[in-house]
Amino acid sequence: MRAVTFAPGDVVDGKLRVVRQLGAGGMGAVYEVEHAVTKHRRALKVLHPDQAARAPVVERFLREASAAGRIGDPHIVETHDAGRLSTGEPYLVMDLLDGESLADELERGPLPLPRLRDLLVQTCGAIQAAHDAGIVHRDLKPDNLFVSSRGGAPWVTVLDFGISKFDPALTGAAALTQDGAALGTPYYMSPEQVAGREADSRSDVYALGVIAYEASTGKRPFEADTLPHLAVLIHEGKPAPPSSLRPAIPAALEEIVRRAMATSPAERYACPRDLGSALAALELEPSHLDRSFALDATAATDAPPPPAAPPREPPAASATVPGASLAESQAPMSRTHADAPRAPRRTGLWVALAAACAALIGWRVASPRAPAPGTAPEPSAPARTAIAPEVTPASVPSASAAPPEASASAAPRLTALPAQVREVVAPRAAASARTAEQPAGLARDNPYR
Repeated sequence: MRAVTFAPGDVVDGKLRVVRQLGAGGMGAVYEVEHAVTKHRRALKVLHPDQAARAPVVERFLREASAAGRIGDPHIVETHDAGRLSTGEPYLVMDLLDGESLADELERGPLPLPRLRDLLVQTCGAIQAAHDAGIVHRDLKPDNLFVSSRGGAPWVTVLDFGISKFDPALTGAAALTQDGAALGTPYYMSPEQVAGREADSRSDVYALGVIAYEASTGKRPFEADTLPHLAVLIHEGKPAPPSSLRPAIPAALEEIVRRAMATSPAERYACPRDLGSALAALELEPSHLDRSFALDATAATDAPPPPAAPPREPPAASATVPGASLAESQAPMSRTHADAPRAPRRTGLWVALAAACAALIGWRVASPRAPAPGTAPEPSAPARTAIAPEVTPASVPSASAAPPEASASAAPRLTALPAQVREVVAPRAAASARTAEQPAGLARDNPYR
């Protein structure tokens, strides 16, 4: 694969001096640059030549550039310039963001309710501005909500309008080449998106409801081993109540999430503005002011602390249910922050340490110990089974690769789906194996993180 590469000090398009590379991957590369005249620091994104030769990828790349200008909201990532290099590759000049994605923040656990409320109210306002401009995002998820700080308060920037739907009557823009396909990230897709039907503004409301569920509980509402099984769960629309995962969640918030995630679009909030108003009116108790409210308020004060939350699964990259490759279905062109300044994660060290401790404990438990003189032998402790992290569609994507019990649980309900859902999901499940769709590392190791 040929790649466009620049070194610090190079000048791009006669005006952008490269400061450093922020990241690179299969789609392209992103650099921190300084404008030669204004001295503003921006993010420069350039497609690789092989991707620049693919019309659908370029279409989505440039759609990101036009979305911010059409919306004009401070919570939408800003595109300052766009063009083509002398060699023909398109580029974008966008805001250089300082912070982290909501997905990164959720790796540390669910959010305190005041922070959740503030972040989602801002997000609802930004998405409402997009809808007023005739643009439906269609791929809202924690990875596309970037959290920074302004004036000491949290600030959300909505990213990645690469697969957004433009209303021709309001924007004058044509539909995407694959506008009839079911586009989006599976975990956050509405039932109508899963079925391949038209996605309107209420599909974004549904995705916001899923984000609220995940941000308040630390878990996504639906998990499955295969894409067809996940489609069944989304269509059935019966997630565990948030309060069953986090007992102190207020009933009012639980009702807001339930309504936003209603399987029927007509039963959801009519627009993001209405959802944001409901969240803004949410009354919070003092016990909701930090993460500790995840614990049951009735628990004994001397109870041991809960175990640390396991690492989140890498988010599934956007995909089309009909089986187009991930690279074709979405080019994530809006991530403009650098990972370099962040502290390195020592996951491997901790995993090795945990494994060593588990092995030592297992050896001590398994080793017979003679009872002390005059004492009765200790009763054997009940066996404990270590459970591996659950498999998600990001790692075992096809029905053929699913465990027999998973396929068996999904098959009866798959036949109960409406014919339109079965037509989209079932026949193409094997053909759209996400192992082939998602090269290793695409979700995290891409140039737009």
